Amino acid sequence: MFTIFQDELFESLVLAVKLTGADEGSHTYEVARFDEEHKVYFVALNVSKQIGSCSCKMFEFEGILCRHMLAVFKATNIFTLPLHFILKRWTRSAKDEAILDIMPCVEMQGNSQKGKNSQYNILYQEAIKCAEEGMASDHSFKVALSALREARIKIIGAKNNAISAQNLKPWPAQATGMRATQLGVRTRLCAKCKCPGHDSHTCLWLKDSGPSSSLDHQKENFVCTDSPCGMGDDIPLK
Repeated sequence: MFTIFQDELFESLVLAVKLTGADEGSHTYEVARFDEEHKVYFVALNVSKQIGSCSCKMFEFEGILCRHMLAVFKATNIFTLPLHFILKRWTRSAKDEAILDIMPCVEMQGNSQKGKNSQYNILYQEAIKCAEEGMASDHSFKVALSALREARIKIIGAKNNAISAQNLKPWPAQATGMRATQLGVRTRLCAKCKCPGHDSHTCLWLKDSGPSSSLDHQKENFVCTDSPCGMGDDIPLK
């Protein structure tokens, strides 16, 4: 981390700083390289409180003070880095438990832009740690690369599953198990036996039967059950 910060500090020496506005203690600066004046970054700084931000958002995303802010510090005679720009996670006293402590808060803010930025920062830090540990030897490099690729495959799978779950539209609960008559579907019944599935011309009960007493005798040998459509069906007794 010292080397990364050293590179930013070195690059700040070739930047030109121009004051463009001042408002109640807060000053706005334009920062650009001498040979790239068309590529301008904007820095807002409160000189008295030594609090500021840059349009490149490097500090917000990576936690490292950018070269543009360092150039403005130099132009405004701030030669000691303010402590609030030195994050604990980049120091030797940093602990992995610090990330676990803020996880519930990050999950609660997941839908907001601030929560997304926090989640990005945590993932970025973990990826950096894997890269740093993976550089120790050829074996650790292969292990780290394999683990990162496997993690990426699992992440893509989880992402696709989440998208598929959102696209699924479950059937209305009230439609499950309802009878046809409850759904508004009218069932055609036999005019003779009052059962569904046939009419009086194809009714088996009345086929080759005599007077109504014969029909009553036949019904004694049947039991009544519930049909899927909600009407009673008579089934011959065995």
